[in-house]
Amino acid sequence: MGAELNHTKLFSFGFLVYWVIPMLIVVDDPLFSTPTPERVHSYWWKIAGIFACFFVGDFFGRLLKYNPKPARPTKGFGPLLFVVSTAFASFVVLKRVELFSGPYVVDASTIVVRGPIAALSMLLFMIAIVRMSSREEFDLRNIYFGMFLFFAVVYLATGGRMVIVTCCIALLIYYSCYVRRLKLSSLALMGTLGLLVFGAISIWRIGTFQNSVQTFFWTLATESYYTSLSLLEYLNHYHEPLIAFPSQLLADFYNLVPTFIAGEKLAFNNSFGVSSPFGALHSYVSWMQNFGIFGSFLFAIALGFWLRWLRARNTSISRPIYSVVVASLAMTFWRDDFSISVVKMMIENAILFSLAIYYYAALIAELFPKATFGLLPFQVRLLSKGDRQFRIFQFLGGRS
Repeated sequence: MGAELNHTKLFSFGFLVYWVIPMLIVVDDPLFSTPTPERVHSYWWKIAGIFACFFVGDFFGRLLKYNPKPARPTKGFGPLLFVVSTAFASFVVLKRVELFSGPYVVDASTIVVRGPIAALSMLLFMIAIVRMSSREEFDLRNIYFGMFLFFAVVYLATGGRMVIVTCCIALLIYYSCYVRRLKLSSLALMGTLGLLVFGAISIWRIGTFQNSVQTFFWTLATESYYTSLSLLEYLNHYHEPLIAFPSQLLADFYNLVPTFIAGEKLAFNNSFGVSSPFGALHSYVSWMQNFGIFGSFLFAIALGFWLRWLRARNTSISRPIYSVVVASLAMTFWRDDFSISVVKMMIENAILFSLAIYYYAALIAELFPKATFGLLPFQVRLLSKGDRQFRIFQFLGGRS
């Protein structure tokens, strides 16, 4: 017996951790202004409706019949990896002072520097997982995942964590859904190691190792607890509309513009005037302000339906998209503004990156059907695979 980490399990996990447990804890906490019992009861009914609607959408998604299309041949991942890795290394060298000086803080100046690092880290991961999916294999022992791992360590050293956490969860999702179900003991072990790494990065972000053990456990225990500050603020001073037009979500698509072009983007990340002193905006606020009560029910149905449809397709392009989108349901979907969780993580990183990489590789295979590519640009040879001379280049850079 094993476990499959799919969208229903990850959605339920995030729902429980970020929407249910914090509200059970803060009721008797004197540090928080507790909403009225009527508002709390109303909150429970609304989130129960959203949860049920998600599974209604998933149920209808199961009724569709799917005819998987044959995979397209793909080539040219090596040169793409070389370009992105070079860009990553060059940016780190140029911005090393800003990246590795002082504790982790979130402001306009640090976002301009750390934003490209996060995007490039995610792009390296998407190159590796799209290539793996197009080859219909599960192999992490290659230069593609090796380069991602190397630069992931650099990214972690800058204080970033959510991108790497999402990538690790995405690999578990990919393996359990498309290769083999995970043993419960292995899943528990990996979860424990993940928590240790997550807590260690949090200590690194603070910039001091004093009382590190207490800080470690406090960070893990209060992750969803302090995310709920914005929820309590919202329940105390705002009322949910019955239905709303997602104007702010549409405005959040500005976050697709690269940071080095757009520069300051904090002004476009609207928390709807709701206080979020620790930076995380509770997703209930985003749901209600963008869709309203009944709109959130419809959004939950559409989300459940789309994820079930995506899971069932099982194609070269759907597998990486599904894995990364569902990985976002574990944490970032519940704790970050839609400009990050939906626009950045799901639409840009999961969908747009996957489509761009896959169709680039398919186009290269169409234009150069007999070509073989290595890692470096000069390793391209328009020769047959059996050519002995090319085996030297193949050994140096690996096949794409």
